[in-house]
Amino acid sequence: MAKDPLIQMLADPERTPIRGALPVVTIRPDDDPDYIDAVRRVESERIDLQRRGRDHGTLVELLRPDLSPKLDTAQMQACWKQADPFVVRDAAPKADDATAMLPEGWAAGHDEPGRWQHWIADAAAEEVSPADVLLDAERDIGKAVCTSRKAWAKLGKLSTAEGDASRRLAFGVGEEVRDDDHPSRERHTAVWDWACSLLPALGASWPDSLRKRLGGASGMPLNPSNPIVYWNRPNGGALFHHDALPGYLPSDVESAEPPVSGQRGVIYVQGAGTTVWLSLSIAALAQRSCEFMRDVVDGGAPWLFDSWVKEGVWQPLFFATLELEPCLRALARSDAGPLRPLVHGCLEFTGFLIDSGHAAVLRAGDAIALPNHGLDRTAMHSVYCGSKGPNVGFSIGLR
Repeated sequence: MAKDPLIQMLADPERTPIRGALPVVTIRPDDDPDYIDAVRRVESERIDLQRRGRDHGTLVELLRPDLSPKLDTAQMQACWKQADPFVVRDAAPKADDATAMLPEGWAAGHDEPGRWQHWIADAAAEEVSPADVLLDAERDIGKAVCTSRKAWAKLGKLSTAEGDASRRLAFGVGEEVRDDDHPSRERHTAVWDWACSLLPALGASWPDSLRKRLGGASGMPLNPSNPIVYWNRPNGGALFHHDALPGYLPSDVESAEPPVSGQRGVIYVQGAGTTVWLSLSIAALAQRSCEFMRDVVDGGAPWLFDSWVKEGVWQPLFFATLELEPCLRALARSDAGPLRPLVHGCLEFTGFLIDSGHAAVLRAGDAIALPNHGLDRTAMHSVYCGSKGPNVGFSIGLR
């Protein structure tokens, strides 16, 4: 009897699935009929991945919880040490409706800055004032400063791509960017408390049970900081990136190397709706990038070679993936450097990562942990909207 092609794929020792996540695979119209039939027999949900006007293929979540990698304290500790992501099911209460948490008009396209100012003034118990300068003029919609909390909050677009109505509400300490990694726990706590007073669902996304589990994984108590509320909408999401902060360097210190960052990782909690995640450690992503490019060099996917040559990106991409070290350096950059055509927009590479196990579907109440130990040992991640309408999620820095 012929072996089940799906089982063969899932049992491949080269496949390294995210712990705690249900297995997911890709499916294409030209796949082998036996494989398509095998997937349909255990199919839970099928999601077409679209982001910023680009097609990233079709993902299928499988109803095979027996194939979900074991997640206990020892496994979480191992993941944390290696900066591997892991998924915690039923980590927090579910939100009833994403749109109920999105104040009217934030994404309406009509006087959004004015609606933002009205909301923040009404919702804040302390006095707030509009910021004089917006750091990202293309994406920032409005920013408010709360002097009593030494804090700021700003509403912005996730991207400037046409058709992406996704929004994010970020909170921070002191001066934006410079103080993101401020060492004072008290100041971060003051900002966290203020953010939760504005949006109580944020506080509900950090229950004691989740805090204790993550503390057990990291081996130290973890405190929330730098919260961001995301409203991902269809065609929205995030390109591959990491959350490794550079380490706090006071403004009055010159010619000094930043210390190790105080941010130990990030926990993202899905409040309502669905998101799809690609996530793996930066070291694993570098290895997968080199592996994929070796196949292209050997003649696999010749259309990719032709398109990259035509676009003038082949040579830097080729040299950046010859060895792991230059590949790691490129991934550590905010724009992924010469690897951008591969990790941000390549449908085939997205499918390769999914079939290699590096994908998870998050639904309301689920969470994904993204450990961080610095630029050379941090969790990389890429996000897609998996809902037909808006969803909401909470990103919480861990210190």
